[in-house]
Amino acid sequence: MKKLNIQKLTQIDSGQLTDRYESDYMTLLKEKNILTVQVADLQNLINQIYENSPEAIPEGYLTEDKK
Repeated sequence: MKKLNIQKLTQIDSGQLTDRYESDYMTLLKEKNILTVQVADLQNLINQIYENSPEAIPEGYLTEDKK
């Protein structure tokens, strides 16, 4: 009588693992780059708003300029 080889079910090929890792890494890297650009754009927008209308920024986000 034959038995089910449970170990065979859980074995993975190192090539499969590498492919999956590379795919996931590239996805994360792409998302990180997108977020980096979005944050930079938002920071520039906030700076423009502050320069044009400083009162639009809540007091808690402002610091004293130490000259």
